[in-house]
Amino acid sequence: MKAQSIVIARLIVDFGAWRPSFDDWPSSKGHVNGPVLSLGAPMSDTPVICEVRYYIDSDAISEFKSYAQTWMRLIERYGGTHDGYFISRQGPAGAILTFPGAGKDEVRALAVARFTFPDDAAYFRYRDEVARDAEAIEANSRYGKTPPFESYERVFLERLV
Repeated sequence: MKAQSIVIARLIVDFGAWRPSFDDWPSSKGHVNGPVLSLGAPMSDTPVICEVRYYIDSDAISEFKSYAQTWMRLIERYGGTHDGYFISRQGPAGAILTFPGAGKDEVRALAVARFTFPDDAAYFRYRDEVARDAEAIEANSRYGKTPPFESYERVFLERLV
């Protein structure tokens, strides 16, 4: 099941190749845990907070910026709140690690994006709607052939404190 989950998560990130149909989800009426995805996971009503870390080529910053502006627009268009894209920079002169044995200063070009949807249902509505959006289709075609990043990592977060 773990390998299957990884494959499905990768397909979701890789330009919407897999997405559940929101209209096919069971009604929350009479269902103890609310609507359920096809994998059997109950839907959550807590915010969906997503952070994506991109490793980028420092020579492709302008192309990445165009990519970032496109996805900020799309996420906002379909009900999300985008906090922006942030790029790594040189630290202040003399900055030292608080825990040198446990941490390291990163030297690769890194960009971080963070966005939020109110809950799972809103996130999956966005996934469904953006898959039919002309701008998103064009962006997926353009950036799917030549992504403006070397690789990326996605993590879903929840507030701890």
